[in-house]
Amino acid sequence: MKNFRLLMINLKNCCIDSTQNDYFRKYYVMSSKMINPTKAIEIINQNIFLPKIVSIPLEKSIDFQLAEDLFADRDFPPFDRVMMDGIATQNTESKEWILEKTVFAGQEQTKLHDPNACIEIMTGSPLPVGCTAVIPKEEIEFIKSGDQIIAKFIGQNIAKSQFIHQKGADLKEKSLLIAKNTKITTLEIALAATIGKSKLPVFQKPTIALISTGDELVPVDQVPLPHQIRSSNIPMLSATLEAKGFQTEQKHIPDSKELLQTEIEKSLHSNDVLILSGGVSAGKKDFIPDVLKDLGFDCHFHKIAQKPGKPLWFGTRKKDQKTIFALPGNPISTFICFNVYVLPFLQQKDLDFFETKILNAKPNNKDLDFWLPAKWIQKGIEAEILPNNGSGDLVNWKEAEILVWQKAGQNSVYLPYIPVK
Repeated sequence: MKNFRLLMINLKNCCIDSTQNDYFRKYYVMSSKMINPTKAIEIINQNIFLPKIVSIPLEKSIDFQLAEDLFADRDFPPFDRVMMDGIATQNTESKEWILEKTVFAGQEQTKLHDPNACIEIMTGSPLPVGCTAVIPKEEIEFIKSGDQIIAKFIGQNIAKSQFIHQKGADLKEKSLLIAKNTKITTLEIALAATIGKSKLPVFQKPTIALISTGDELVPVDQVPLPHQIRSSNIPMLSATLEAKGFQTEQKHIPDSKELLQTEIEKSLHSNDVLILSGGVSAGKKDFIPDVLKDLGFDCHFHKIAQKPGKPLWFGTRKKDQKTIFALPGNPISTFICFNVYVLPFLQQKDLDFFETKILNAKPNNKDLDFWLPAKWIQKGIEAEILPNNGSGDLVNWKEAEILVWQKAGQNSVYLPYIPVK
C-alpha cells in the first residue's frame, strides 16, 4: 500500500493519460474505504424508504407485509364450541341418558331441558345451554327403548368441561389478531377471513429492474464468440425474485458511460429499485459509480471487507425515493451479495443465521470476512466446506447447500450460515 500511495503522489509527474489517472484514483479510493458485512447490513437498514400502502384482495395477499394491525371483531371462538361428535349433557355422574334431540353444526344454539337427558351433537356446534360436558360418540352406545333412544356410556370416565372449546379461550373481542408488518402466509389469510376482511392493507412491493452491464456478455440463447460469455446473473436473480413474488424487468447495457446514464435513468422512471450487475469495481470501463453519482445518488458504501463480493455499491436518491444496488459481475459474488444484502432489503426482514460445526474449518487470518460454500454431512449438525475456484466458479458452487460466514480473524469450528437450498 505504501508503494501505491507513492505512485498516486507522483502521478502528476508521470506521462499518463486522463483515463489511466481516473483508474488509479478510483482504485485508491476503493482500497481506502471498507466496511464489514455487519456494518453494511446496518447501513442498508437505515436507508429503507417507507413503501406505499395499497388494498388488495385477500386471496392475492400472500407474501405481502400487512400495513396495519388487525383486531378480533368477536371472541375466538365466538361460542362454546363442541370439539367432538357425540353427546352433550349436564349430569356427568350418570351412565345413561335419554336423547332429547340431534343438533348439527350451523344450527342455532339449543337448550337441554332435562338435566338428566342429553343432546346428540356434532363437531363445531354451539354447546347447548345447560350442558357441561361432551362425550365422544366412540364412548356411547345408542339403544332404542320404545319411543325413546337411550345413550349408554361405555367409556372409562367423564371429566367436567371435556371437549368444550370455551368462548374466547383463544382470543377476546378487540384483541390484536395480526400485527402490522407481519408477512402474510396462508394462516394469516384464514385468520383475516374470520374477521371479514375480503381485502387487506399491505405495503406495496417495490418494482425492480435487473440490469446487466459489460461488452463481454451475450444473451443466453446466443452462441458466444471465444472472448464472450453468456449472461447468467440476470436469469438467476430474476428467477429468485419471481419465486418470491416480485415482478421484474430486465435489460442489458454495454460499457458506454453515455448509454449507462441514459438507460439507467429510463429504468428509474418505472422502477423503485435497480439491481445492477458488473461495472462496479476499479476497471477502466467500470463506469457505474461515476454514472450513479451523476444521476444524483448518494453512495452509502462501495466496498465491503468480504470475499467474494468486495466491490458492492449501495446508494439512494431521496428526491424520488429510489434505491440502487450495484453488484460485482462475477456470478458467485452476485449470488452472495444478493442473498446476504439485497433480498433481505426487498423482503424487509432480517437475515436469519444459524450455527453449525464445520468439519474442515481453517482459521481465517485475513482482514476479510469469508463467504464459503458448504454441504451437509449431517443436516443441521455438521457440514464441510466445498473446494472451489473463486467467485467465477459456478460449477463447484452448485453443490452448496449452505452459505457459511467466517468473520475476519475467526478460528472457531462452529460458524454461522444461511441455507441456499
